[in-house]
Amino acid sequence: MYSGVQLAILGSGEAQYETQLHELAEWRPGLVSTVFGYNEGLAHRMIAGGDIFLMPSRFEPCGLSQMYGMAYGTPSVVRRTGGLADTVIDTNADSLLNGTATGFVFEHETASDFLQAVQRALASFQSNDIWHTIQQNGMAQDFGWDKAAKDYLDVYRKALAATGH
Repeated sequence: MYSGVQLAILGSGEAQYETQLHELAEWRPGLVSTVFGYNEGLAHRMIAGGDIFLMPSRFEPCGLSQMYGMAYGTPSVVRRTGGLADTVIDTNADSLLNGTATGFVFEHETASDFLQAVQRALASFQSNDIWHTIQQNGMAQDFGWDKAAKDYLDVYRKALAATGH
């Protein structure tokens, strides 16, 4: 809160956390805003209009929001779980060099791991070259059904070939 960032929160969760976040928004107006509940249109506008999308899920079987973020040029900070682990490639020296970096991934369900990932994202945001590379890598991702269907066909063909068919 003291680094000058603004935080916009949309969603729902346990009542105690919603209360704490609402109190934080009242204490830091202009820096923190909360909207509790489900609003898909607002979610898309927030992801598209933000610089960084935070999605520290405990579990996420698929996850579409991080893919929307990539399409909109808004890199995500995510915990390595489920669909988030499948779609967001952590930014590091290697992934920047090979053109695969699309966001920031942390391992453990701890505030310190999450904060470190956010700090890495904020540090990368300070470098236009690095940030634009991450954005472009994300926007180049193809999560469409045409690609998925091709991938499934490739697996099917390999399975057939392995059985001699």
